[in-house]
Amino acid sequence: MRENHSDKLENALAVLESLKRDAQERSGHRVITLADVLERFGGACKTFAWEYTLDKCAICYDIDGEEHRSEVFEDDLSGERSAFLTLPIEYIHHDSLINPRPVNLNLTNLIEEFAKGNPQLQQSLARIDCDVVRIFDGQHKTVARILLGERAILMRLFLETDPAKLMETNTRAGKQLKQIEFDAGMQTKISKSLFQVRLQKYREEHGYADDDQSFLTDEVIDKLLGDMGKQHALSLL
Repeated sequence: MRENHSDKLENALAVLESLKRDAQERSGHRVITLADVLERFGGACKTFAWEYTLDKCAICYDIDGEEHRSEVFEDDLSGERSAFLTLPIEYIHHDSLINPRPVNLNLTNLIEEFAKGNPQLQQSLARIDCDVVRIFDGQHKTVARILLGERAILMRLFLETDPAKLMETNTRAGKQLKQIEFDAGMQTKISKSLFQVRLQKYREEHGYADDDQSFLTDEVIDKLLGDMGKQHALSLL
């Protein structure tokens, strides 16, 4: 029988608590990293053999004896080359050089988000360190997905970028370039747009006219509001 979302979530949170306890016993602190999670699930145990194609438009690499190929993308502004690929966790390692910080132990919201089937909007970023693939950004998202049972991770892999350049760029991204969260007014505006999108989709699925609101019972409104909360109901209708 296929494991449902609540089971996955419950199991993921249980493993997270187990990892915290292990860290407490080992070091006296409930601090874990991606490396700890990978070790628990049998990851970070294989190297990554790859090479460019002759025209450098793609890379070829071997995964458990099977050859794969991924297109190479070159950034016009930075000149850096990268590829998007999905790798089994056995080939994924934590980048303690660029991102030594531990995982924020309050991962519940992120785990719940993925358990609901919502997509990851920004993929994890990784680099090649000799013949090892190291994730330096998106550690929390990677941990959440592994805890939910994923055995392979989609990532953007930088192929030959200087680690110092990635370190400087990643540091600025977390400080000077850190994005500002949506304020209350923007949250309401986005919620209203989302509600209208869901409302129109419901009309189309059930054959209602574009201006028909006769079907908006409390049950339907609750369904359309979803995670937005009932407090927005009056302002969204």
